Amino acid sequence: MYIILKEILSTCFTLIPSILAFLVASYAIITSFFSSNKADQLSETDEGNTLLHDLNSSFSAAIYFLIITLLLIIIIKFVAILEIPSMYEVEVNSICAFLIIFFLLFSIFRIKDAVSDIYSIGKASILLRPCTYSDEDKKEEIKKGNNNSSKALKTIKKKKK
Repeated sequence: MYIILKEILSTCFTLIPSILAFLVASYAIITSFFSSNKADQLSETDEGNTLLHDLNSSFSAAIYFLIITLLLIIIIKFVAILEIPSMYEVEVNSICAFLIIFFLLFSIFRIKDAVSDIYSIGKASILLRPCTYSDEDKKEEIKKGNNNSSKALKTIKKKKK
């Protein structure tokens, strides 16, 4: 049974550091957004302030959870190397394998949440940028069927000349 547990542990040692590096890089992107003037604009509203706090706590909890998972895997790896004979060897190994697989799957599903959070920040940045033409011009272009923003911008520039 230790053979299966050792294989699971080696897989986790391969995946967990990569996931942790991805989350730390994602958190760096989020942190750079926090220092921009867009975050100041967003934090002026209650919803925006809640979004920023939720993003910060979400990434902090994910990184903290991954570090705990990595420490758990290291401890179980040391126990698996010792191959301590026990009457309950199968049960203990099954519980350890279940815990490791659960934590690994939870860590993998955190990637989806990280990508979603980064998308939300990108969308908020786009929505907060200053508009180059008026709402009336947008409505006029949409009525004409030119809902592509580059076509609308070209048409507006032609009108102004």
